[in-house]
Amino acid sequence: MDSVHRVLFIRFSAIGDILLLTPLIHLFHKHYPDVQIDFLIRADFAELIEYNPLINDVVLLPKSPTIREVFKVAKIIRQRNYSILFDFQKHWRTYLISFFSAGVRVYRYKKYAIPRFLLTFLKINLYQNIPETIPERYFIAFRKLKIIWHTTSLEIHIPDKIQKNMAPKLTTQNNETLIAIAPGAGRNTKRWPHKYFIQLIKHLQNYRRVKVVLVGGNTDKMICESIENECRDNLVNLCGATSLLETASVLQKSHLVISNDTGVLHMATALQCKVLAIFGSTVKEFGFFPTLSEHSIIEHSNLKCRPCSYHGSDSCPQNHFRCMKEIEPNRVLKAAIQLLEPGK
Repeated sequence: MDSVHRVLFIRFSAIGDILLLTPLIHLFHKHYPDVQIDFLIRADFAELIEYNPLINDVVLLPKSPTIREVFKVAKIIRQRNYSILFDFQKHWRTYLISFFSAGVRVYRYKKYAIPRFLLTFLKINLYQNIPETIPERYFIAFRKLKIIWHTTSLEIHIPDKIQKNMAPKLTTQNNETLIAIAPGAGRNTKRWPHKYFIQLIKHLQNYRRVKVVLVGGNTDKMICESIENECRDNLVNLCGATSLLETASVLQKSHLVISNDTGVLHMATALQCKVLAIFGSTVKEFGFFPTLSEHSIIEHSNLKCRPCSYHGSDSCPQNHFRCMKEIEPNRVLKAAIQLLEPGK
């Protein structure tokens, strides 16, 4: 690695995938502390890594880039004379960028697309000899380097100014328990029914003094508004009203985070929060279950139709949605209480 002076990590999106890459940044820097690390990322996710002290420079790609904009980024990368590009996206745009990077070495990870397809559509499980987590699968991109794998936490860095700005919205009184809830997700089959969240919140409020903060993106606003209308007492709806790092600040202050399989889950894991994760159509084999942080996972493990998709889908292919509908609020309540009060 004596000839290596500057490398580029490439991951455009999304929240979870980017945060699951942070252990690799840490491992690389630990073994090669004198090599400059840059990061190519979509502009709307840049704040997730721009405060990482191990990253020297951030190259931004527009949210929906045109071919011209992709070529513009490729030109910037070529001019910087990177020694290695680590492609953790494996998208046609990253192949195009690497092609026009003047012979630079490109290392990529393995997506295990065939085992994923076989498990999803034929229920043939070939994951027994595949690394368990996404960071371990990313690590395959380092196979030609003298780096030894060891488990490392996800990282997210929140500036003090954001924490201070968010503090007034997160004040609690009389020993209230602050619970952050992310009831949304990118696809419908990854969402626990919002009426169950309403029941859960009411159960929690009856059990102890609780202040609930709803978090999520703009696509989750209708769900959160519906919950807010039914659970007005001591509930703050911040869905769609915070940046990514402001949301992270909410999670950091919370005693417990309850989330579907979505980016908030990985943000909470990176912040070492107590996490209660609800999984519907997706399964552990895909590599996105939380690790290292204190957590509890709720899933319907006995359904033969799981998984029905890799990223979730707009509707249940079997038209019953049992994977979520049969996870009753009382079960989630018990898991929440066990996290809040170990031993009960």
